[in-house]
Amino acid sequence: MTLHMTDIVEVLLPVLRLFGFTVAGFLIFKIDLVRKVLLKPSVWLFTTIIFPLYFIHLLPTQWSAGVETGWIWAGIFFAAYFVFLAIQFAAARLLINRVPLMKTEYPREFLVIFTMQNAGYIPLPIIAALAPAVVSLYLSFYIMAFVVLFFTVAVWIIQGSAGTRTRFTINAPMVGITLGLIVALGGFYSDLPGWIRAPFQFASSIALDGAMIMLGAILASIPARALRYRREFGGYILIKMILFPAIVLGVFALIPLRGMSTDVAVGIKLAMVLEAIVPPATNIMVITRAYGTDAQVEYAGSAIITTYAVGLVLMPVFLILSRIVFS
Repeated sequence: MTLHMTDIVEVLLPVLRLFGFTVAGFLIFKIDLVRKVLLKPSVWLFTTIIFPLYFIHLLPTQWSAGVETGWIWAGIFFAAYFVFLAIQFAAARLLINRVPLMKTEYPREFLVIFTMQNAGYIPLPIIAALAPAVVSLYLSFYIMAFVVLFFTVAVWIIQGSAGTRTRFTINAPMVGITLGLIVALGGFYSDLPGWIRAPFQFASSIALDGAMIMLGAILASIPARALRYRREFGGYILIKMILFPAIVLGVFALIPLRGMSTDVAVGIKLAMVLEAIVPPATNIMVITRAYGTDAQVEYAGSAIITTYAVGLVLMPVFLILSRIVFS
């Protein structure tokens, strides 16, 4: 597989798209009147309405696609998320506040940042551009596993650290995920009348781009003095965005994937390297604003800005290197 300039452009475009929506949200909500009137109801709308409808559409759609194409690699990608999560969680628990580069005043928030990466919004468009369509389908099952864990465990951790919850509680995205799984197992979503599916499809079409706009809106609400680089972000970049993807790249360089075309095999390996290097989930900002405190929002905002700025450089470098190694 030869690397062309178009490949580099296709790697950069999804990242720049994310940046563009975030900047748009920032500029719109930087206006005092817009921020005061619309920020709180907008966050409520996305966490309580849009995300649940999105999951009710997403999960049955991905489930039916898995049935059509076969479950082996769909299952492997679903399980791969839990493998990656376990590795990241173990590293975080081992290193946070135990080594100088990982010392922090926000250990629970940093744990969420370290373990919950941007599993979908960045990887899917890049893989769709660089690999056969079936790889994007497989990757959607990795994202399905992420969605379930993020909107349950991550929200619970943020709530607990904020002191708003002392035990596991139900939230609107969890309800959407549960209903989505029930509908998926029932296998009747595609049989519903179009007018019933329409609001779910609409929510799905705007959820990811809207989340980026909400990220910019929330960043606009944080005082500039509160956004600052912290030492542990350097530890995150070194361990999570350099060492971890380098190890994943090395492992997959040694693993032959037989029984499929070269393009599919390379695409699967690229997807795994990409999932290893992507920065934290942008939805961390949305759930932190919805369920956490101002201090948590400021901390998460600082982490997002720092890691995404570095990711703009590291992601293309690792993807280009991976294309060369895997070809």
